[in-house]
Amino acid sequence: MPGIDQILETIMSTARQEAESTLSDALNRCEMIRRQVEADVAAFGESMEKTTRSQCEEIERRADTQARLGRGRERLAVSQALIGEAFERALDALCALPEERFVPFVEGLMQKAAVTGSERVITAPHETRIDMALVARVNRALEARGLPGGLTISPEKASIRGGFLLEEEGVLTNCSFEMLLRQLRTGIEAEVAGALFPGGEV
Repeated sequence: MPGIDQILETIMSTARQEAESTLSDALNRCEMIRRQVEADVAAFGESMEKTTRSQCEEIERRADTQARLGRGRERLAVSQALIGEAFERALDALCALPEERFVPFVEGLMQKAAVTGSERVITAPHETRIDMALVARVNRALEARGLPGGLTISPEKASIRGGFLLEEEGVLTNCSFEMLLRQLRTGIEAEVAGALFPGGEV
């Protein structure tokens, strides 16, 4: 029946057109989605790259800061060690002063340190240069100042490397070379550091 065949052909043609149109629309939507996904992936990748680069830069900055701090601590430790060594050598030099320089130095120190003129003089172990003759000269100088001039040498020994202690009724005046240098170090450590590290290298 030609009429039916024609109707079927019309239906099939319409169906094909609608299918093609639907497929075309679907393909277009797929292409749009693909392009959007690509754009999103590209944007995400760029964002991640920036974030990663920023994080890497921050890590590098922190590492550099830590390295600088580490170097600063190392320089400080070295400077402190060298300054300590400088004062240790100064202590060695004081203890090794020749008698012609040691005796006048200690006599003057003892005269200034005596308060009552009746203290006991306590020396370092094996110290022989601080003897009765030295103390007698100090006593004469103290008498000239109106003090009793009654310093005596104690048989007791102090745990010091050089210098002396003055003791009376449990009150100690520490005139050891170690104490003198500790007091001196507080005042001139910056100057010593400048001499050891010219140009502010500490």
